[in-house]
Amino acid sequence: MESLKEKNKKHVRRFGMNKKELLSLALAGAGILGLAAGNVIAGMSVVPKNVALEIIPASPSNRTADFYQSNQIAVDGILAANGTTITLQLNNGFFLGSARIALCHGNTLAANGTVSSDNSTVELNVRQDIGSSYVLRLIYNATSDSYNCTSNNTDGLPVKIKGGLNDGDTVNLSVLTNTGTLFRVKQQYTATLTKATDSLDPNKEYKKLISDKTDSNNATYRISDSNPDINVNATAGQFEISLSGDFTGVANATVYAPIGNTTSLVTLNAANSWKRSNSIGNFSSNGTIRITVNGTDVLTPRTFKVSLKTVPGTGNIAREIYLLQDAVSHEWLLPGVTYYIPFVVARPGDETYIVLQAKKGPKSSYTVTISALDDNGDFKSINAIPMNAGDRLVIKASDIKAQIPSLTKERFAVMINVDGDESHIFAYANICSANGICRRVPVKAQDGKIVE
Repeated sequence: MESLKEKNKKHVRRFGMNKKELLSLALAGAGILGLAAGNVIAGMSVVPKNVALEIIPASPSNRTADFYQSNQIAVDGILAANGTTITLQLNNGFFLGSARIALCHGNTLAANGTVSSDNSTVELNVRQDIGSSYVLRLIYNATSDSYNCTSNNTDGLPVKIKGGLNDGDTVNLSVLTNTGTLFRVKQQYTATLTKATDSLDPNKEYKKLISDKTDSNNATYRISDSNPDINVNATAGQFEISLSGDFTGVANATVYAPIGNTTSLVTLNAANSWKRSNSIGNFSSNGTIRITVNGTDVLTPRTFKVSLKTVPGTGNIAREIYLLQDAVSHEWLLPGVTYYIPFVVARPGDETYIVLQAKKGPKSSYTVTISALDDNGDFKSINAIPMNAGDRLVIKASDIKAQIPSLTKERFAVMINVDGDESHIFAYANICSANGICRRVPVKAQDGKIVE
């Protein structure tokens, strides 16, 4: 009996073709049909370029001032018949209107065309039958109307990038149904900030920082520049740095760059609204910010915030981007322990008494600082009060109110600071009426604990 394999060999000898040859014939036929019907595409190859976000306008109605050249664009697997068209479509970008754009197969022109009036598409007219094995390249700036593919032209495409894009967005080119990324948007500059903390000096009536300093500790910024990974860079421009907060008692703030430099980069003060600009390069990759007090005004606990941003219109910077926005740069604290009394009363017939006492230990005397929320919600301080260890200090709410002109309400909140360890300080508060009845008022420490 003949085997199946022997039967197949006879069929091959009879008809002259095996299964593989029949399959090749079928594929060739499909290619001919595709060529007659129009175009088919298999793929497109292009290496994207990274473009700095800083040079792209913020508004979607705008576009970059300059054209940027893409990398070489290769297209393969197209079946296109002579006389048909191939459409190129840009997403988030615009073609150069005067560019002569063509598809070349080696040194031979395969298709050429003109840019649409809105610069978003190109209709390429196919000048010869294109086979699926062709590897084509896109060129522009050909030497003549014949779109010479041999010389004086440039691979890739010049593109203006649409405004309004953000970090991670892309500019894509579509050829029929396939898409390749020409440009990827990437933010070039970012920054971090390390906060500086200081305590107010009770020995200097809280007019200076501990210990008898007029200069704060340094906040530190660090700027990251992803320039090595950016193909189209923000090559020039400026940063603006600004400081916000309560500037009572503050003379100025100084920025130094790089870290360790003793020559100031910019000085911030009331005259320049606490903001200044300088070149990106001068800010360096790191720097410090120092706040100087005037030494004559009483200081209160507070925080300061820093913003650092690009300045549009400087160099090739096209948009405002915040590297830092309202980041806390400095914090000023009262030393020792702070007590919060959220409800005190000072009115005819009712009085709040706040009582403090300290035991002897590391210190024999203490400084007590008292602040109250005024009618506008701002903390206002009264003159510091000395307290000897072992003595009993009684503070009346009406006395606090009398020393703060902006405080007229009968009920308000009080904050008391003692420059000592909490384990050595005792505190409680009572509201007493004219008939001698007293009610205990909660007193809260910094960690949220109710101490009495």
